[in-house]
Amino acid sequence: MGRLDFNKSAWISALLGSAAMAVALTAPGAAAAQQAAEPADRIVVTAERRESFLQETPVTLSAFQAETLEERGVEDTQDIQRLVPGLKLLDNISSPTNFTVSLRGSTQQDASLVVAESPVGIYVDDIYIARLNGANAQLADIERVEVLRGPQGTLYGRNTLAGALKIITRSPGDVLDVRAMAEVGEYGHYELSGAVSGPLGDGGLSASFAALIDGFDGYYTNLATGADIGAQYNTALRGKLRYDAGGPFTAQATLSRADSENDGYMPSFAVFPPQPQVRAEDIVFGLGDPYLVNIAPNPALPDPISSLPEGDTDQTIAGLKLSYDFGWATVNSITGYVATNDFFSVEFTGVGAFPGANRSDTDQYSQEIQLLGSVMDDRLEWIAGLYLFRETADQVVALVTDDILSIETDSLAVFAQGAYALTDRLSLTAGLRWSEDEKSFSGLIRTIGGQVPIFPEVQLNNTYDAVTPRFGVDWLDRDVGPFDSLLLYASAAKGFKSGGYNGIAFGNIDVLSTPYGAEENWTYEAGVKTELLDTRLTVNAVAFQNEISDIILAASASGPGGISFPLQNAGDARVRGLEIEASARPVEGLNLYANITFQDGEYTELNPTSSAAVAEANFGEANLAQVPDIAYNVGARYSVASPVQSSGEVTVGVDHFYTDDFFINVSNEFVIDSYALTSAYAAYAFNDQWTLRATVKNIQDDAPIISGLAAFSAVTVEAPRTAFLSLSYRR
Repeated sequence: MGRLDFNKSAWISALLGSAAMAVALTAPGAAAAQQAAEPADRIVVTAERRESFLQETPVTLSAFQAETLEERGVEDTQDIQRLVPGLKLLDNISSPTNFTVSLRGSTQQDASLVVAESPVGIYVDDIYIARLNGANAQLADIERVEVLRGPQGTLYGRNTLAGALKIITRSPGDVLDVRAMAEVGEYGHYELSGAVSGPLGDGGLSASFAALIDGFDGYYTNLATGADIGAQYNTALRGKLRYDAGGPFTAQATLSRADSENDGYMPSFAVFPPQPQVRAEDIVFGLGDPYLVNIAPNPALPDPISSLPEGDTDQTIAGLKLSYDFGWATVNSITGYVATNDFFSVEFTGVGAFPGANRSDTDQYSQEIQLLGSVMDDRLEWIAGLYLFRETADQVVALVTDDILSIETDSLAVFAQGAYALTDRLSLTAGLRWSEDEKSFSGLIRTIGGQVPIFPEVQLNNTYDAVTPRFGVDWLDRDVGPFDSLLLYASAAKGFKSGGYNGIAFGNIDVLSTPYGAEENWTYEAGVKTELLDTRLTVNAVAFQNEISDIILAASASGPGGISFPLQNAGDARVRGLEIEASARPVEGLNLYANITFQDGEYTELNPTSSAAVAEANFGEANLAQVPDIAYNVGARYSVASPVQSSGEVTVGVDHFYTDDFFINVSNEFVIDSYALTSAYAAYAFNDQWTLRATVKNIQDDAPIISGLAAFSAVTVEAPRTAFLSLSYRR
């Protein structure tokens, strides 16, 4: 099998989802309802490190407010991938608290390691979170989520090669705000959350506190014990203290703590047919049911792999943001500290054939100073800054051997960007960032569960630096022809992902001793953002072309412990695509939306030792991993006044996600077939304070294979159909 077949029906279905909005706007009564409808919400974002309206920001991004996340059943970070079809946050085949990240052709395939670098930067309240361990966090008391696509190397720096995912939590204000929610569901699911914020006296001081506990018993059955397995239990706490007396100085301190305990990653044992390239539809579940495993404790093995799988991840985030407005400019100081302690043991096959474990401890410190302002009668908006980052991390990976890893990273960056208004509508943007990473790494291979070194300790020191510019032009008119607002923009931007080290050696000293270089990416974009029909219709679209150099991908290597999968610079690649977002309110109370991604990727040059080159030799063509031709998210929401209560409101909604076929791995041996997931909800708001909501996820009750690894005869399947009932309060 060569290139995946072009799925015409999927493309047609996606386009019809967008066309349905335009058709609905011409339906009888739509025009008459336009004047009575509320204007569209103007979402404020901080993609350019200052506040601006989403529809007036010349950056390709999606933004979702807290109410949208709640309605669409987004409970943790990984759920965000359903809302942004080009983004993949797949299970990492190690722990439920982390995931692999893939966007526009760039990916990271060893996400549980402290030496891994993600191509998408993850930020919580402007604090960069370097580790993907613990990144799959519960989203408690969120204000909004922003997903920036394309390199953000100028304003965000290292490891925003393909984009950035920003989680913005709610900040306290000068009005009392109380929120609470209780939820129960199938498989023992429960959630209790609450948040309170408000002023502390009249001196400009305010505070907030948010807490969440949730869990479920797991939807797998362990044949070896006869008990349910796959449980997860989470707690999260966050406190904020803010000072804003209306003067030039503001300050906000944040402290959060999250803990996740679980039964580890649950694989489904799979029988792969004896052929060079396998599709998910050809796989047979070895235990007959995808939600069955057969894992027993094995006292003959050393700790910690002798017992049943389990996991425990603790993460603490502390932040301090200070701001002072001098009049001619504002200076911001953002200080961050993140500590992550992660342990998991895992059985990779689902039948007890390959146990492993990991324990890691990381501490990171970051300091960013921003100076921003405007000059020349506000025609030139500018920002400049300095960024410092230090991370220390230690890890023990127990697989065939114990791999003892230690790494220290010091990063420094300086940056500046300016946007100059040539006219009232036309602006030019130029920016530049210089970044440098200095890394010190040590690795030791010893017998598993013992203290006997197999090879001498490896010590490496490397420096990776890059200059990442951005150039852009945009034209914005807030009232032109049929448009309530029209933004046209084009840009060329560069990003880089730092080089690094291979942490899983499987007894192969050459793997542990071989670092890989940085990956770089030039992206060219041309986009449009529009509001029409009194802001009742919004259509945004962007065409992009990625030119990726020295792409970092997994290879395969043989050693005393068997085959390992080191990362290497595999060559160059090109990804072209079209991303469309649309939303419409054809009649009062009805909201329609669609988010569609079309992509086409290819290698332009290959390292002859890479797995991609092997795929080309085996199948006549090498395809980029995790780049489906099409993926989309479409849905609808309808609200109407209650027929039995004057202050009540009834809301129903449906959300549908689809992805076309894609290769899960670089070697192109395993194809994930297209699959779809549909969720729906119904809510009754008694008044402005109380809401009762019923939600069903995966209505089809399908068990599509969404990831997997042929070497372990294991796959990951989607969770079964689950129903929830929640009661929420807001004051």
